[in-house]
Amino acid sequence: MDHTTSQKSAGEIAKAPASLRPGEKAGRNKLLFTSALLAVSTFLILLARIEQPPFLFFDESSYVAIARGLLNHNLPPLQSDSPVGRHHPLLGSYLIAAGMKIAGDNPLGWRLASVVAGAATLVAIFLWTYVLIQDYWLALFAAGLTFFNNFFYVMARVAMLDIFVFAFSMWGLLAFTAAVYSDLAVRTRRILSAISGLAFGLAGACKWNAVDTFAVALVSGLLLFRLAQAPAAGWNKQLAKPAQNARRIGLPTLAFGLIVVPAATYLCVFSLIFHATHTEFLLHAVVRLHVLMFELTKGYVGNRAIASAWYSWPFRASPLRGLSYLMGNWVVMWGGLAALGVALRRLYKSPALPEALLLAAYLANLLQWAVTPMKVQIYYYYFSSAMMLAPAIAVSLRRDAPPRILGIRVSLLVMLAAMAFFLYCYPRMAHLEAPWDCMFGCWD
Repeated sequence: MDHTTSQKSAGEIAKAPASLRPGEKAGRNKLLFTSALLAVSTFLILLARIEQPPFLFFDESSYVAIARGLLNHNLPPLQSDSPVGRHHPLLGSYLIAAGMKIAGDNPLGWRLASVVAGAATLVAIFLWTYVLIQDYWLALFAAGLTFFNNFFYVMARVAMLDIFVFAFSMWGLLAFTAAVYSDLAVRTRRILSAISGLAFGLAGACKWNAVDTFAVALVSGLLLFRLAQAPAAGWNKQLAKPAQNARRIGLPTLAFGLIVVPAATYLCVFSLIFHATHTEFLLHAVVRLHVLMFELTKGYVGNRAIASAWYSWPFRASPLRGLSYLMGNWVVMWGGLAALGVALRRLYKSPALPEALLLAAYLANLLQWAVTPMKVQIYYYYFSSAMMLAPAIAVSLRRDAPPRILGIRVSLLVMLAAMAFFLYCYPRMAHLEAPWDCMFGCWD
């Protein structure tokens, strides 16, 4: 083969879609295998001792009661004064009911769906971090840090809604990021934008605060499209690529995927409450029910003894004892805040999508509580923001040469420190009985 032919072949390879490049198939298989391994291992670890405590605790009783009503077809009619099933859309309760249908009305059944959602969440964190920085080991590092963040372990083992909201939101954010940031065919990008909207619609059908991460994706997509239309679209190389990808998707397709699809998905799933209560699905009834849900949420009092201000959550250093000693892993929580500072500094120097998405997702999910009209705020509301901190640490460590201390990779030191803190807290989080509950010491 002559020199001209070699040059032509090289050029064809460079212009070929990512799926046709040498080594791409092996890399994709590696990601798929790792994702499957993460899903199975996370599911099995979370499932261990899931029957503890053997009774409903914290807010589990509310959601399991609704799930029982769904299974027994005896939810109160919408016309009644009963608030049962009116605080949130019902998809999360249906998922809990599905777990109870499979495993029975017992601790395993109550929490089975949360364990599945937890495994799906960890896979999404791994893949999203990989899409952002194209570094397999740092993506795996982000998944490991997420698992060792006590927040994840506790919320993925309790029959409450937040793990469902975040799992769907994370898959929506992953699909959106892949659509605008990966080397894909235009048709694939458009399909991913619709999948993103579908996932966000499902998240909203579990709980309304899914709107925060959804808003980050929607605004990011529209801003990237606008940037591609600007005369100076190429002024920043890091944003030029996703901006051009958003332009290739097209504004009508972006709007369809990120506005029409989530709205239609939400309404279709929301109609389940009308089916469950044998009520006709009419527009005025939908509006009236949303007004009622908003009023109930705004007026929710809860337990003021465990309430805490939203701005204190990032720095909290004591556990929420009533919810499996819930407390964020100090290594991840405070290391993640430092990583967000690094992201902010990088954005000031040169705007880039990974840092922008991380900061926006963290702040949107935290600052919503500054304007949400709820009388009582509880520490576990910090969950979605807390889940952004492990990927933030991974993104902050991306360099041509991995940073080291005394010849040891910083990522390894951070992982070992996070693991040590997790193990210290594990006996209380897993509800081990005495004397094992204090095998590493007890909180004062």
